[in-house]
Amino acid sequence: MKLSKIVFIKNRYNRIYTVPANATVLDTAKKLVECNAGALLIHEPGCNPMKYIGIVSERDIVRRLCTDNGDTRNLKVSEIMTKDLIVADINDDVDYVMRVMTNKKIRHIPVLENSKVVALLSNRHIIEALHEEDEIKIRHLSDYVSGNRGNQVF
Repeated sequence: MKLSKIVFIKNRYNRIYTVPANATVLDTAKKLVECNAGALLIHEPGCNPMKYIGIVSERDIVRRLCTDNGDTRNLKVSEIMTKDLIVADINDDVDYVMRVMTNKKIRHIPVLENSKVVALLSNRHIIEALHEEDEIKIRHLSDYVSGNRGNQVF
């Protein structure tokens, strides 16, 4: 399966939530809660079109809170974000992307099409899509073996 299938056929994942690099960690945490998201892309303030310069996850914030003796809430998100973005291409194979995410120990990956971010996928999104595809294959094979080919639409 290609990422394009997940991004465009399963249109529910192509919301891209962002915050500017000068946002505070507290404002970023509030945005994560508001969007019910696990990660946000960080953009350069005032750039049009947006220039993404990093990513921050819930885990990044929690780790900083637990290791910082100061007031983490008022830090700029640019101080805790991951600056070296690992990205996927819309035409990448899902298995390849999952291996990259596992090897790099990341849970969220921006997806590019023609150098433009079109989605921010989590490993959960990918696993759900793979599971749905497997269920369809199992149903198809079960119908085939039992002789019920084409009797039911799913």
